[in-house]
Amino acid sequence: MELTAETRTPDPRLQRPGAPRWRGAAESLFPALVCDPEGYTDAVRVIGELTAALRSSAAGRTALALAVAEPAEFLAAHGIEGSRSVPAALLVGVACEIRERELPPEPVERTTAPDGCRIVPDGPGRAAHHAVRSRVFVQEQAVFDGSDVDPRDTAADTLHVLCTVGGDQAGCVRLYPLDGPDDRPGDWQGDRLAVLAEHRTGHVGAELVRFAVATAGARGGSRMIAYVQPVNERFFRRLGWSVVQESVSYVGRPHVLMDIPLTAGA
Repeated sequence: MELTAETRTPDPRLQRPGAPRWRGAAESLFPALVCDPEGYTDAVRVIGELTAALRSSAAGRTALALAVAEPAEFLAAHGIEGSRSVPAALLVGVACEIRERELPPEPVERTTAPDGCRIVPDGPGRAAHHAVRSRVFVQEQAVFDGSDVDPRDTAADTLHVLCTVGGDQAGCVRLYPLDGPDDRPGDWQGDRLAVLAEHRTGHVGAELVRFAVATAGARGGSRMIAYVQPVNERFFRRLGWSVVQESVSYVGRPHVLMDIPLTAGA
């Protein structure tokens, strides 16, 4: 099974109380300068230079927050002389406010709990299942070139599963019984576990794994195996899986072979 997760270490400067602090800076600055033409002209000059510096560096919201957190350092780094009458923090704040208006809207991170998982034998649900797989394994991870569909997808005993959040496709997995010469009676395999990036903080992956395990157990399976990306080994361990073999090549990439016992009431 494949599952992509993403972690980031936040810059400690972004954790200061009130950061980012640029919104509303213009409203605080310009009323105070109405009666000070010379100060107004000087402030406009500095803000123009600061805004140009932010644009030339293609500053996004993280860079804006860092600039506001250390305004004097930002001025010095870009060789900009500050205003004689206006604090650097206020000038940088106004420039950041101007720059933010030029940026696309912030994406909304979806953390809603999953609606649930269901088997999708055909129709729109099956199309959504394959769309999720394509986005993750073909477009994002480039594990497959063009398509990840294989003969297992057309086998009558393969089950395709879709998980939705708020009615929208969020993740998928497929599972099937194994009957090869080296397989044990009752063995099942789960693979093509994929979760869209915007839903990776909403427990969709865990919901899909549990659903696959319960479904295989309800259909008479005794064990489920999965080839897991090494980065996701801990995730599967937390769900009760065990390592069978380390460093196995699967779809041309290193994986860990893991398994979990199944019961009829799983």
